[in-house]
Amino acid sequence: MHYFLCRTVLVFICLWSVSNVFTQGNSKELQHKKDSLYRIIFDDKSEFSAQTSAINAINTFRIPMEDTVYNHIKKLLADANCTPKDKVNLHHYYGLGYYRKGELSEAEFQMERAYRIFKTNHQPDIDPYFLVNYGLIKNNLGKNDEAIAIYLEGIQINEKTKHHKNLGNLYIKLGDVYVNMEKYDDANKYFRQAVASGKKANNKNVVAYALRGLGTSALDVDNFAEAENTFKDALALFDSLQHQFMIHDIKCYLAATYDEMGRYDEAELLYDEAHDYFKNSGYDADMYYISVDKGKHYIKKGDYKKAIQNCTFAKDNFLKIGDIAWAAKAWMCMYDAAKLSGNHKAALAYYEGYVQYSDSLVNEKNIQKITELRKDYEFNQEREKIALENLQKIEQEKMFQKFMGFGLLLLGGLLFFAYRAYLIKTRANKTINDQKDQLELYNKANENLIYSLSHDIKEPMLGVQLLLQKIKSEDPVLQKANQSIGDQVSSINSIVNNLLQLKKSYTAHQSDISDHDTIIKTIQTITDQLQYKLNDKNIIIINTVAATPGLSLPISAQKLYFILLNLLTNAIKFSPDNQNIEIYAKSNGIYVRDHGKGIDPETMNNLGKKDIDKNETDGGSGMGIMLVSNLLVGSKVKLRFENAKGGGTVAGVVLV
Repeated sequence: MHYFLCRTVLVFICLWSVSNVFTQGNSKELQHKKDSLYRIIFDDKSEFSAQTSAINAINTFRIPMEDTVYNHIKKLLADANCTPKDKVNLHHYYGLGYYRKGELSEAEFQMERAYRIFKTNHQPDIDPYFLVNYGLIKNNLGKNDEAIAIYLEGIQINEKTKHHKNLGNLYIKLGDVYVNMEKYDDANKYFRQAVASGKKANNKNVVAYALRGLGTSALDVDNFAEAENTFKDALALFDSLQHQFMIHDIKCYLAATYDEMGRYDEAELLYDEAHDYFKNSGYDADMYYISVDKGKHYIKKGDYKKAIQNCTFAKDNFLKIGDIAWAAKAWMCMYDAAKLSGNHKAALAYYEGYVQYSDSLVNEKNIQKITELRKDYEFNQEREKIALENLQKIEQEKMFQKFMGFGLLLLGGLLFFAYRAYLIKTRANKTINDQKDQLELYNKANENLIYSLSHDIKEPMLGVQLLLQKIKSEDPVLQKANQSIGDQVSSINSIVNNLLQLKKSYTAHQSDISDHDTIIKTIQTITDQLQYKLNDKNIIIINTVAATPGLSLPISAQKLYFILLNLLTNAIKFSPDNQNIEIYAKSNGIYVRDHGKGIDPETMNNLGKKDIDKNETDGGSGMGIMLVSNLLVGSKVKLRFENAKGGGTVAGVVLV
C-alpha cells in the first residue's frame, strides 16, 4: 500500500538571519532564502565554514541545487583548507542534493565517498545527520541490510556520546526500514526507543517523528483506530512546534487512515488542505505525491474521472522532473481507475504506459550503474601519478618483500609449534576418555604440556618483539614492515593466550554456551586483532550480527574465537583489495561472506575432512579448517561452506 511519501526536513542552524527552519513561507519567501544563501556560497570573502553551512541550509529548506552549486562543491573539495571533516560533510550535502532531485544512484555514490573518508580518518565529529541520511538513501534503493548496518553503527556512536536527539533519529530510521520489511514488532520497538530518547533530550520533534512511525506501522497492519489516535498525537506535537510542513505531512497520513475506515469526506478535506499548503509554499514535488494519493482516494469513492485527472496531473509533472518511479505509480493508479470504470481500452493504454516506464526505470538504473563505474574521477586523475610513483618504489618493494618473507617464515615456524601443541592436546584428551582410571594423571600431564609448549612459543615471540623495538630506521618501508610484523606477533600471542584459556575451560567444566553479547564481543576482539590485515587491503567489515537479538551457540567463547578467527582470516586472505566482508547472523548461526573467487568443488568436498595440498596460486593449505572442524567434534555446531551468488564464499558456524 503506497501512501504519501514525505521528505523529512532536517534541522540545522544557518549562519544568516533566518533562525527557525520550521517556519515555512510562500514561494517568494523561499526565493528570498535561496538568494541569501547563494550570496553566502559564492562570496569569495565568506568563511569556508559559512559556505559549507549555507550549502547545508539549501537542503534543509528543500531548495533544489543548481549546477553552479555542485561545481562550487567540487571547488571547495579541492581547496587546500578542506579538512577530512569538511570533505565528509561536503560529499554528504552533495549526495543530499541528488537525493532531492530523485537521482538516488548518484546520491549513493557521493554518500559512499563521504563514508570512506569518515572511516579512514576516524571522524565522529561531523554533521550528526550523515549516517541518518546515508542509511535513508540505502533504504530507498532497497538495500535494507546495508541500511540497517549503517543505522546500527550510528546508534553505537551516539550511545557512547549520549547524543539522545540524534539517537532518536536513528531509531526512527531503523524502524522505517523494518516497516518496509513488514517486521512491525521490530519497527515498533525502535519507534518506542526513539520516543524515549526524544524525551531524554527534551526534543518534541524527535518524539513527534517517532509517533508518526508508530502510526504508519499501525496503519499497515490495519489497526486503524490506533493509527488515528497516534497520528493525532503526532499532529498535536508538530502543531506546538509550528512545524507547518510536518503538520500537513501528518494530515496526509491521517487522510489515508480515514480512507481505509470509509470516512471519505474527512479524508478529502485533509488531502485538500495539504495539497493547498504544498502548492502555495512552493513544494511542487510534494504536491505531485499527494495528487497520486488523492487519485487512490477517488478510486475508493468511485469517482474514477477525478482519480484519472489527479493521477494524470501527477504523472505529467513527474515526467518533467525525471521521477520515473512515481510516474509509473501514477500510470498504475490511472489503470486501476479506468479498469474499474469499465473503460478497458483506456485501461490498456494506461497499463502500457506503466510497463513502458517501469522498463525504462530498470534500464535507467542499469545505465546509472555503468555511469557510476566510470565516474571514479579520482582514479583517472591519479592514474599517471601513481604509475610514476610505482616505478620509483620498485626497489623499496623488493626489499620490503624480502623482509616480509623472513617474517612470514618465522611466523610459519611459530604456527607449527601451535599446531603441534594442538595435536598433542587432542591425543591426550582421547587417551583420557579411553582410560577412565588414569583421567586425572593424563589431564595433569596434558595441561603441563600445553603450558610448556605455550611458554616455548611465547618466549621466542617476546624475543622478536624486543628485537623489533631495537630496530630503528628512517626508511618508511622498513618502518612499515616493522609495524606489520609487530602486529602479527601480537596476534600470535593472542592466539596462544586463547589456547591456554581453552584448556582452562575444559579443566573447570565451564558451560559451553556463547550468548548474544559474548558473540558480539568476540567478533569485535577478532576484527580489532586483524585490523592491520584489513588496512593493508583496504577492506571494510560490515557487521550486522547485533541486529539478530537472542542468538546463542552451544560452544565456549574460546572455541568460537578460534573458529571465527580462522573464517575471517581466510575471508581477508582471499578477498580482493577494496572489497567488503559481511558478518551477519541468522536464526541458525553466524556467517562470513567474502567476495573472492570462491572454492572449487574438489576442495569444497575435502574441507574439514583432511589436509589439502598447498595451492601454489593462493597459498591455502586447508589445515586451519581441519583444526577448527576437530574443535567442533561432539558439539551441536558444525561448519558450512558454499559459494555465493555473484562470486565469493559464505562460511558459516551453524547449529546441527
